[in-house]
Amino acid sequence: MLDGFITDAVGAEFWWRATQQGVAGPGQTTPRVYTEQELEPFLEAFKVLFEPEALAKAPMGRTLGQYASLVGLTLAEVLAVITGKDRAALLASDHLALPMTFESVDIADLHVITGALAGGADQLCSSDSRTLGYDPVGSLRIVRPVELADELDLIDRTAPAPAS
Repeated sequence: MLDGFITDAVGAEFWWRATQQGVAGPGQTTPRVYTEQELEPFLEAFKVLFEPEALAKAPMGRTLGQYASLVGLTLAEVLAVITGKDRAALLASDHLALPMTFESVDIADLHVITGALAGGADQLCSSDSRTLGYDPVGSLRIVRPVELADELDLIDRTAPAPAS
């Protein structure tokens, strides 16, 4: 059973990327823009995540805003300050010990990790290679969508793949 949540910032970004910017799947070089009608089956399957009362408030948006003074601290320290989560557990991750700079961290995607941590998630589902590189973030595991789909048995691997 899927017991999950998304933040308001992630929900808005999902809709914008899918309907405006486009999404490139594995092996695709050109992003595909989806119509609202094409998204309906996905939104129906995961409607519990998109209900207004289920959307968690993200602790930050796509910019640092009030957290700009944290640039230069370690990513672990930044995450602990923004989310209030276990500083020691975050500091134990070697890959979070590097200073957070505009070159070392995709600031625009930091809201995804902080939202998952603040919401108490066990896993964060992402195909973003930079975000995947932070796994684990304290007790938060970052998994690729196909791994999570396999774990939840959402994809029938016995059926032939659809023609491209």
